[in-house]
Amino acid sequence: MLRKAIPAGMLLLLFLAAPGWAGSPGQTPVPPEPYPFSDRYPARVLCLTPEDWQALQRAGIEIDSVRPLLPGYPFPIPGGEFAPLAVEAMVSPKDAERLAAAGLRVEPIPNVGLRAHRTYGPGSGAPNAWPTYEQFVARMQALAGSYPSIVRMLSIGQSVQGRTLWALKISDNPDLEEDEPEFRYLANMHGDETVGIEMTIRLAELLAGGYGSDPRLTALVDGAEIWLLPIYNPDGYVAGSRYNAHGVDLNRDYPDRFTDPVDDPAGREPETQAAMGWGHAHRFVMGANYHGGALVVNFPWDAVVPPGAPIVPDYAPDDAIFYDFSVGYASRNPMIWNGGFPNGVTRGWQWYQIWGGLQDWAYHWGSEHHVTIEVSDIKMPPYEQMDSYWDANREAMLWWMERALTGARGLVTDAATGAPLDATVDAVQIGKPVHTDPDVGDYHRLLLPGSYTLTASAYCYLPASAPVVVPANDAVRHDFALEPAPAWTVQGTVTEAGSGRPLAATVNFLGTPITVETDPATGHYEAALCEGVYTMRVSAPLHRPQERSITVTGNLVEDFALERTPCTLLVDDDVGESYETYYRSALEALGVEHDVWTVAAQGSPDASTLASYGQVLWFTGDDYNTTVTAADQSALAAYLDGGGRLFLSGQDIGYDIGDTAFYTEYLHAIYDSDDTNNYTLTGLGYLAGVDLHIQGGDGANNQAYPSDIAPIGGAVAVLDYPSPHLYGGVAYHDETYRVVYFSFGYEAIDNADDRVEVMSRTLAFLGGCPDYQAALSSSEVAGTPGSTVTHTFGLTNLGTRADRYTLTLNPGLWPATLLDPVVGPLEPQETMPVRVRVDIPYLPLTVSVLLSDVLTLRATSQGAPDTFAEGTGTTYAVADLDLALAPALSGLHGPAGSTLSYRLALTNTGDYTDTYVLYLSENHWRTTVAPTRTVPLSPREGVTVWVSVFVPEGPIGESDTVAVRATSGWNPLVHRQVTLVSQRTARIYLPIVWRR
Repeated sequence: MLRKAIPAGMLLLLFLAAPGWAGSPGQTPVPPEPYPFSDRYPARVLCLTPEDWQALQRAGIEIDSVRPLLPGYPFPIPGGEFAPLAVEAMVSPKDAERLAAAGLRVEPIPNVGLRAHRTYGPGSGAPNAWPTYEQFVARMQALAGSYPSIVRMLSIGQSVQGRTLWALKISDNPDLEEDEPEFRYLANMHGDETVGIEMTIRLAELLAGGYGSDPRLTALVDGAEIWLLPIYNPDGYVAGSRYNAHGVDLNRDYPDRFTDPVDDPAGREPETQAAMGWGHAHRFVMGANYHGGALVVNFPWDAVVPPGAPIVPDYAPDDAIFYDFSVGYASRNPMIWNGGFPNGVTRGWQWYQIWGGLQDWAYHWGSEHHVTIEVSDIKMPPYEQMDSYWDANREAMLWWMERALTGARGLVTDAATGAPLDATVDAVQIGKPVHTDPDVGDYHRLLLPGSYTLTASAYCYLPASAPVVVPANDAVRHDFALEPAPAWTVQGTVTEAGSGRPLAATVNFLGTPITVETDPATGHYEAALCEGVYTMRVSAPLHRPQERSITVTGNLVEDFALERTPCTLLVDDDVGESYETYYRSALEALGVEHDVWTVAAQGSPDASTLASYGQVLWFTGDDYNTTVTAADQSALAAYLDGGGRLFLSGQDIGYDIGDTAFYTEYLHAIYDSDDTNNYTLTGLGYLAGVDLHIQGGDGANNQAYPSDIAPIGGAVAVLDYPSPHLYGGVAYHDETYRVVYFSFGYEAIDNADDRVEVMSRTLAFLGGCPDYQAALSSSEVAGTPGSTVTHTFGLTNLGTRADRYTLTLNPGLWPATLLDPVVGPLEPQETMPVRVRVDIPYLPLTVSVLLSDVLTLRATSQGAPDTFAEGTGTTYAVADLDLALAPALSGLHGPAGSTLSYRLALTNTGDYTDTYVLYLSENHWRTTVAPTRTVPLSPREGVTVWVSVFVPEGPIGESDTVAVRATSGWNPLVHRQVTLVSQRTARIYLPIVWRR
């Protein structure tokens, strides 16, 4: 039944009468109370209309809690009726300004977590204060010391300030990998949310103390590998801060399938890196992380669309299981059951979206059944209330753990060897595979009671399926023994579309460890693959990568022709604005071809995409909290390490990531302040003589916060603010990469002429797209000692102008002569041969290995003498090898049961001592050869080889053929083969003569 729309006048009354809102009766405004390590503070925002709610979500504000403003009204589920919302968020002064500019009113509220910490938190000195970090650690140490047979206390890493993240491992055999599910509880991701600390430690004490006497607890410890991480954010706990010591919300720092889709810990906070490493090292089947500030079990997904996009409902593949288990926990916890949410549960996105959260990461990448449990309406209740919380949670915690023992379980092994496999097992009806523990091969697939079809898959094995029936409150067992899959060859060539020029390319088979490189001279690649379906990704510098799905059931030929990309990539990361027009207009005025990558539509470009371009221009517009994400930083760092060129521009980049290693070590800048309130800059260095205004005119006129920065680590300033401010632009270059960084938006330059001039000079400084480029292939040739061989290199003009090249030779140890000292002119994309002659010296007979020599050839551009290409030539000395194999007789016969013996003479007719290997083939009768490998034979030395053929029972006159091959131990291509034919004859019986 639809409710009536709320009149506009009523909205105003709601706004003023909202409980806790400054201006409502009896309420006094409070000043901002920022958390330690951060300038963010709790604030309340009323979203009275759908537009308010959308504006708040688009702003990317860190939301902490959302509640309907009126009793009985639902949360804003897409497609349903909207009701006014009271939102508690963590805002910075800049957040508050920007929300105000969007028409939202923001007012600080008391920081109850910080106030509680100061009143009775750890170290407060209050009579019943929360234990200190050290006291909790001592309590865990005492537990591990009291129960050494089942408890281990292990470090998974350290915090920013060097405090250890201690985990308790509880199992009947804690030092062994066993066929049992791995389970975990975590707490205190937000340092001021503390109830979970006490709950997890009490759980550990309960399990250890009850082991061996309480059947239920004993079954849990015997049946599972239990991990508990009570204090995830020790620095935040000690300081009373939601954040870690870098001011980062650890529950927004994980990879995310929309905003940060690379499962890589690099560039993240040390606590996150530790927890990700812990997760990668295990196959957690279930888990939960405890929070405070609400009473609800929150399950995936936390986010269903990118930030700012309209919500489209999306349900996790395991949604039914998540819901059932979450209701099970909530129904056993009276606090949560009566906490205001229907059945005590919610999907994260139906409450409010977050990106970078632990539970979505754990489920998306690890298939872990992980949820977030808001276990207390108060972030840090008085410590004396912990008995009440324990009473409310104890049964629910145990029941939740017992779910890890239900569903389907078993082993996945190699059918031939019995070895455990790193495999996945999927229930066809769900479509979300779980991973085995590769050390044991065990899988544990959580399922509700019912009938399912399970499919086990492993790389290079044939998949297998089986029906199972899952009982209630237990697990059905089904083991899989997978047969190895046949291996086939996938090969082909990678060339440039249009010219047909072979490319030095990388061929990836996604989702497998197989990556191969092409031969630059021919573009050929070859890979051995097991039977199955694969996605190939082929990439080459300055060319567009291609992906292709293939099904391997036999040998395949897959050729690729890659289109050449423009040298320049423009990355539009302005969160949906249209500032790209300012950049494109300047590039077009300069005649610079370029591609445009729109982050809002395509997601961030990865490192392999960036590597296809000589220079990258990246702008962030008005964004201030997702400017250059951790994934962006990782991709850009890899691009720069590979020799890239980057121009980065945005007014709030320093505000957002100024404390990261990428900012200081790759942009080579120090962030000084957020807003210079100054819009005039003077050019320095490569921009000397250019005076800029970044307000008014025909620019974007969007610079509310032009930042103040300074160069470090060898960088130089290129744009100067008037005193007392510092700089608005820095530039850096070394032998590997070049970077230009503007701490304001280039789009704000107030006239087109200056924008074109700045762009022209910046591109010239970057030098990512030179007019002169070349490629020189490598070469390999072989010859006999004392002979002369010729290398032929392919020299290709990769530039945009015709060019001539001067060749220089750096020979190895063997004499070499350059036959083509000058080549050209070559037109763009034209290839010409370059020849080098090498004299292979005569090698003494005592040499016992094949020798080689390497030379280096350099082609230097005459148009740009600092541009060159190099190739290597490898010459192999191959001995003059030969042999003779001659049988005394090529055919013998005898009756069944007899053995026919052939004598063959094997002679070394080459010039080098050699060892020969003997092989038999084509025979059906049992046949042996001796010896199978000869002793080393000097030139002209021989040896006798015996071949024995056993004549089996069968028809008289039947024959069998055997091929005898002798192969050089130096070179398998040098061999000789003879054929022997054996025939079965009748037995001859002699008459018996009796003498009298």
